[in-house]
Amino acid sequence: MDENVKISVLMTVYNGEKYLREAINSVLSQTFTDFEFIIVNDGSKDNSLEIIKSYKDPRIVFIDNQVNSGLIKSLNIGISNAKGKYIARMDQDDISLPNRFATQYDFMEKNPNIDVVGGWTECVNPSGNSIKISRNVIDPWVIRYEFLFNNVMFHSSIFFKTEVIKKNGGYSEQFVHSEDYEMYSRPGKELLCANIPQVLFKLRLHNESITGSDTTQPTVHKNALNVAFRNISQYIIISRPDFDLIKDIMIIKKPSQNTSLATLWKAGKILKKATESFIKKNKLDKTNADLVMKSYRGRRKMMWQHYIIGKYHKYFKIND
Repeated sequence: MDENVKISVLMTVYNGEKYLREAINSVLSQTFTDFEFIIVNDGSKDNSLEIIKSYKDPRIVFIDNQVNSGLIKSLNIGISNAKGKYIARMDQDDISLPNRFATQYDFMEKNPNIDVVGGWTECVNPSGNSIKISRNVIDPWVIRYEFLFNNVMFHSSIFFKTEVIKKNGGYSEQFVHSEDYEMYSRPGKELLCANIPQVLFKLRLHNESITGSDTTQPTVHKNALNVAFRNISQYIIISRPDFDLIKDIMIIKKPSQNTSLATLWKAGKILKKATESFIKKNKLDKTNADLVMKSYRGRRKMMWQHYIIGKYHKYFKIND
């Protein structure tokens, strides 16, 4: 790690010509300027390479994979080459707002106990027009609790300690498309995360992205559930069949016409037991325990709402 470099911005690129210039420009126009910009071209077959090479900014560190190696290997290559105290993730199709790095750097310097910080995100369509603002939970112990069920950090907006990530072994190739979720919550190496309650980033939603593609969605879904099952299993004894039974109403968070009252009841008991174990094993003080219990009550309420909507879907026009 080079103490003279404050931030290593890490972007991997594979056939990203459509939105690449906008993404790169959003990094180079940051108000915080003390960074290196590591761009890993992962064997692109379009004009991505030419676009990257057209930039002459001395902060750009270009790494060219001769063949496509995949996102996780490319990320780990970038991490191994990072010299900054912190790494800021960036995707080829998203947009960092001008004050993103300054805000996240200042937060991390003032909160040395935090390993990873994200922020609220504006979701935009392929043309860049606003769709919604996503406001993920912000409190570190609530985030760790939510990791029992799902990911509450936007991967391409995170900002993390380089030394900690290197020490923990970077991203795991066993959890393709859920590699960030797995890294935050890896047993024995859990990272303390926070979200800044401020929009710092624009996440582009389109069907060519990893999370939006019909081709990659099944893998995203499968591995996210595998991480959730592993995480819950750290706190309670639960069989995979029981987990698979309750996952729709407790993990996926959507109305299901197939959920029975018995399944809802089982899910409620598992949720309560996992929550109590989480608070006890982490020895949370009253303030943090109360925050976790508030999140628990919200999830329990959501489960009942989705059960009712699923059961009486024709009245809610759930299929329209």
